[in-house]
Amino acid sequence: AVLSTFSIGTPVQRSATTGAGGTYEFRDLPLERDYRISGSGSFIFRPASHTVSVASAGATANFTVEPAHRISGQISLSHGTAAGIEVLFITGNDFVAAGVPVDAQRRFLSPLLRDATYTVLPQKTGYTFEPASAEITLSNADVSSVNFTGDTTFRSILGSVINTLDAGVSDATVHAIREDDPQFFRSVTTSEAGS
Repeated sequence: AVLSTFSIGTPVQRSATTGAGGTYEFRDLPLERDYRISGSGSFIFRPASHTVSVASAGATANFTVEPAHRISGQISLSHGTAAGIEVLFITGNDFVAAGVPVDAQRRFLSPLLRDATYTVLPQKTGYTFEPASAEITLSNADVSSVNFTGDTTFRSILGSVINTLDAGVSDATVHAIREDDPQFFRSVTTSEAGS
């Protein structure tokens, strides 16, 4: 595990890697300062960080860690855009452990998660996904290639407005009202070509 120290209010920053017994040491730190000690690597640290004051006797900051791994994958889209798609990682009792957005290449990467079974659930209003979710077990390794296919449930109505000479008419307003829901109302204005 890699541990970092940051002096609060001054630019001291150092890193140390734990030895075989899990011990670490930051040497020669200036006295009478507060330091934030935190960890990184493929572990979940408990607590996430310590703030300690270094006095003449030094200071101690112990952590408990557990292995952690990531789930990654991609979403292929038939229609629509990846913007706004979120992927949830749900554990037992419907607890949402994390949620991450999909990037511009439609990829996702979970934060570090403890070894357990997760339901991976992509979601975005107006979209369906196949499969709807995936059950993934993390056990001593990352899991990749958790892939989904998505499609929007929205579609477009295309058309044009032309005059009697078959020329496009600009600035004409066209309305759409749903037959089963008169409250649903959309309007668009035609372009120079009448579309």
